[in-house]
Amino acid sequence: MPNLEEHCARCLKRYGVEGRDIHSWLDEPSREYAGSHRQFRHDTETVRLAGELFGSVYGKEIAENIALDHIMADHEEEIKKRNIPIIVNLPEQKELPSIPCAYCKTLLKPSDQFCPQCGASRTKINDQLDRNVEMEKLKLQEKKKRLRKELKLELKYSKKTAYERLWQKWWLRWYTVAFKEDSDSDSKVELAALERLVSEDLKKDPNLENRWYDSLSEQQRRILHIKKIEKT
Repeated sequence: MPNLEEHCARCLKRYGVEGRDIHSWLDEPSREYAGSHRQFRHDTETVRLAGELFGSVYGKEIAENIALDHIMADHEEEIKKRNIPIIVNLPEQKELPSIPCAYCKTLLKPSDQFCPQCGASRTKINDQLDRNVEMEKLKLQEKKKRLRKELKLELKYSKKTAYERLWQKWWLRWYTVAFKEDSDSDSKVELAALERLVSEDLKKDPNLENRWYDSLSEQQRRILHIKKIEKT
């Protein structure tokens, strides 16, 4: 994955600042967890938190974008590592790649023209590996777009009241079930962003949802009751 200096150079080119303190903070868990540290501080919640922690230094939007670019750069490196052939040295021969079979994952030796497990030819395996790389890139692009969309929605709803967020969450929860929205739909993305914010609200105030329901009018309660029934 990119090291600290590479992250800083990329950030300087894009934003005019290195953002060294943000990059160091994101990778701080590596001191304890080494290569598996990306399971910490490498998610949407962390991007929003970076904006709060470093917003006074860079501005909230720039701090969030720096954190998001860092996370996505690490994911890009992971994809490359999974798909770049392993180079082995053979005595008095040119270096040849040992590659995993794209169909059964068996490791082919440099001399193997066919997979010893499933029989696939090396040519077909190489073609399939190339297709896998392109598919991973597309998935990464979609994930990046989703992350940016969730971040914008969280920023939008963070300006609303806790009651407004609760009402919108319940309405979207009913809507996505009633219309069978898929996991990548705008409504599902919006619901995911809202549920994180509402979860934070409820941690701060466990009785919030009861007070919110008591504040609703009879008509609003009937609507909410109908939606709960339809959901079940």
